[in-house]
Amino acid sequence: FFNRVLDRQKVAVPKSHGNYNPSLYIIQRMIESLIVQTGVSDEDIDDLPAISVVFLSDGKPSDKNPLDEYSRELALSHLGSKLKSNFTFTSIGLGQSNADFSALSRMAKTVTSSGGNGSFMFAELSSAALTTAM
Repeated sequence: FFNRVLDRQKVAVPKSHGNYNPSLYIIQRMIESLIVQTGVSDEDIDDLPAISVVFLSDGKPSDKNPLDEYSRELALSHLGSKLKSNFTFTSIGLGQSNADFSALSRMAKTVTSSGGNGSFMFAELSSAALTTAM
């Protein structure tokens, strides 16, 4: 699984504006595939390795209509409720202090409210701030 994630960096390139949902769908499919491959039942979900997702953005998503927001909430609440404490979702906002990171904050809260570990952090546009956030 880890090697598949590393391989994504060789083929994943920005294709358009900052739409969050396609990334979340890929994450969801990869995790569901891992569950199927390992044959872990819902009762034994704690047997999976801990899964941590770091979601970086420089502002609010381009896919921001109410249906998109609901889809994000649904995908993250599904992962949080299925994986519980085995799922950590950290969203990091990179940018100016006046940028709108409310969607990233809501995403982290959704994971926490569904049983996973969610957190939101703000990092200004500097490597030192990013290091502190991580």
